[in-house]
Amino acid sequence: MVKAMNKKELIEELEEKLMCNKETSETIVSIFEDNFFISKSSKSKIVSEVKDALKITEREAINIYDETISLIQEEIKYRLKHLFKSKN
Repeated sequence: MVKAMNKKELIEELEEKLMCNKETSETIVSIFEDNFFISKSSKSKIVSEVKDALKITEREAINIYDETISLIQEEIKYRLKHLFKSKN
C-alpha cells in the first residue's frame, strides 16, 4: 500500500528510484514545483528544464520526468482514495 508522502519523502523516493543524490532530487522536485500545472503540454518545458539543470541528455530527462510523474500520480490516487484519513 502506498503511504501519503510529503516533499521530503518524495525527494527520498526519487533518490532511490533514480539512484541519484539528494541535491539532484531536490532540483527535480523544485522544477516540478515551479511548473505547477503538470500536463502533457508542459512536459517538454519540464524535460528541457531538467535537461539544462542537470546537464543530461533529453532521453535521461524524459526518463526522470516519467518516474517523477509516476510517483506524483500514485500520491494523487492515494489521497483521492483516502480523503478522510490522517496523513500519519
